[in-house]
Amino acid sequence: MIFHTVSIPKIKYVLVLLCLGAFWCQGLIDVTAEVKNDIGTFQKYYGLNSEQKKEVLIGDLYRLAQQCQEVIPEKDNIIVVTDHANTSLYLSYYLTPRKIYLPDLPDDKRQQQLPDIDAFDSAWLKKKNIKWVVCCFTQKSKQNKIVRIRNYTTYDESH
Repeated sequence: MIFHTVSIPKIKYVLVLLCLGAFWCQGLIDVTAEVKNDIGTFQKYYGLNSEQKKEVLIGDLYRLAQQCQEVIPEKDNIIVVTDHANTSLYLSYYLTPRKIYLPDLPDDKRQQQLPDIDAFDSAWLKKKNIKWVVCCFTQKSKQNKIVRIRNYTTYDESH
C-alpha cells in the first residue's frame, strides 16, 4: 500500500476555496432570484402611468386620498381616525396643504368606525378649524369615510 501525504497548508487552501465557492454559488442563486423578481415587477407596471402605478401600489388608501382632494377644500383641516400609523403619513402627503390631526382616542372609542362627535372637544375643533373627519382602516376598507362636521356638534354624512 502506498499512502500519499498531503501537507496541512494545501488542505487549508482547498477548504478555503471550497467555502468561497459555496458562498459565491449561494450569492449567485440569490441574485438570480432577485433579478427574476425585478423583471416580474417591471412587467407588472410596464405601460401604466404614474397615477395607475400609485393606485396599484397603495390601493384603497390612494383612492380615498383622491376623494378627499375632490371633496375637502384646501383651507379646511382634517381629523384622521385610523388603525395604522402610516395611513396618516400617506394622507398628509397627498392632502397637503390641509392640516391633518390625529385624535388621542381611548381604545374603546377607536373601534374601526366613525367615533361619536362628543369624543372630540368642540372648542378645540373650532380653534383648529377642523371641519372634516376621515376614517381610514386597513382591515375594513369598506368602512372608510369622509365626513363633514356640522356646527362642531353633529356629523353630516352626505359625502
